Amino acid sequence: MFLKSLKMLCLLTYADIKAVNPEALTPWKAENIWQLYIAAENHLNRSADLALRTAKRNQRGSLVVFKPSMDADFNDRRFIERELKRAISEKALDVHYQPIVSSDGNRIVGAEALLRWTHPVRGQVPPGVFVPVAEESGTIVALGDWVMSRVCETAARWSRAGIHQRIAINISTRELG
Repeated sequence: MFLKSLKMLCLLTYADIKAVNPEALTPWKAENIWQLYIAAENHLNRSADLALRTAKRNQRGSLVVFKPSMDADFNDRRFIERELKRAISEKALDVHYQPIVSSDGNRIVGAEALLRWTHPVRGQVPPGVFVPVAEESGTIVALGDWVMSRVCETAARWSRAGIHQRIAINISTRELG
């Protein structure tokens, strides 16, 4: 239906309709045509923007044709971004520590800090989902600050308990700049 209406708008102008039947174009019909035109223009602009964002995420110089699934993906990414900001401010994230074992496997030589997020509705959100969104939105810096703070607290607590381990932290290049 949308594409059919859009094709009509491309083919027909106000003058075309008026020339065929001057009585056919009442103010009400003219307003409906104008609203349909604006809606089509807004939809095309949004579709083009979503395709452009997808192309930028893929690789430089790639060509992307809009698909309706891009709209759902965009809305999901916005949801993740908004909820991640909330999780950071409410301290609703967790840092887990994975042991790093010596090459001979006989002793623990350190730990790697791993960020985990359990969303109240979605449950476990994998880092492969929320980290790219944080990188793109710039939230990664606040996220990195939060993780660094938790790791420092843990390292101090471990030190007071007589545990002296190195802790590896993954950081984003955006945090370095």
